[in-house]
Amino acid sequence: MLSAFFITDHDPSLVVNGVYDPLLVSISVLIAIFASFFTTRLIDLAKETKFHNYERLAKFTAAAIFSAGIWSMHFIGMLAFSLCTNIKYDPTITILSFLPAFFACQFAVSILINNKTTFKILGLCSVLLGAGIGTMHYSGMAAMELAPLLRYDPLMFVLSIFVAIALSFIALYSRFNLDKFFPTLTPLQSRTISAIILGLAVAGMHYMGMAATRFVATSPLLFDDINASAGLTFVAIAVATATVAITSVVAVINGMVRYKMLLEEKSADELSLIHI
Repeated sequence: MLSAFFITDHDPSLVVNGVYDPLLVSISVLIAIFASFFTTRLIDLAKETKFHNYERLAKFTAAAIFSAGIWSMHFIGMLAFSLCTNIKYDPTITILSFLPAFFACQFAVSILINNKTTFKILGLCSVLLGAGIGTMHYSGMAAMELAPLLRYDPLMFVLSIFVAIALSFIALYSRFNLDKFFPTLTPLQSRTISAIILGLAVAGMHYMGMAATRFVATSPLLFDDINASAGLTFVAIAVATATVAITSVVAVINGMVRYKMLLEEKSADELSLIHI
C-alpha cells in the first residue's frame, strides 16, 4: 500500500521535472503572509476582548482566514508549477482539501485563545497547524490528474511536515514572547515578524512537499501549450485578488462588530452611572 504513495527506487531517466513561475511563487508566499497577519491580529483581539460573542466570531474568522490563506497559497503554488504534460485538477477534491486546514486551524485558534501561551500549548498548536497545512497540501496534490505517476520521497515527505510544525512553533512563540527579548518593538512590528514566519511555514511546507514529489513517466507525455500557461497565470492572480478582498472584508466586519460592542458597553456603563 505504501508503494502506491512513496517511492524509494526508481529510474532517474523516467522522472519528469517541472519549473516554477517566479512571479506566481512570490504571490503565493505573499498571500500566506497576508493571511497570517490578519489571523494573528484576530487571535490578539479575541484574547483581549471581554465579549464572548465577539470571541466566538474572532475564533471562527481567524481559522477561516488562515485556512483560506493556506488553500490559496497551495492553489497558486500549484498553478506556478509547470510540468511538460497536461495537468488537470479534480474540482471536488480541490475544494474538499480546504476542510483539513480549516478544522486544524479552528482547534489551534481555540486552544490559543482559551489558554495561557505556555511552551506546551504552543507546541500543541504548532502540531495542529503543521498537520493541517500538511494534510491540506497532500490532499490537494491528490486532486492532480496527469499521465506520470505521482509518488513521494519518504525522507523529504517527513521533512516537509517537520518544516510546517517547526516554523509554526517559531511563529507562535515569537508572537507571544518577542517583546520580552526586544522590548522596543511595537505590537505592529512584532505581529508582522510572526506573520512572516507563519506565512513561511505554509509556503515552506508546500515547496518542501513539492521537492518531495516524484513524477514518474510511464507513457509518452502530452505537452502543454503556451496559451494554457497564460490562462493559469490569470487564474492565479484572480485567486490572490479574491483572497485579499475577502480577508479585508472579514477584517473590516470584525472591526465594526467589536466597535459596536464597545459602544454598547460604554452606553451601558453611562446608564448605570446615571441610575446611581
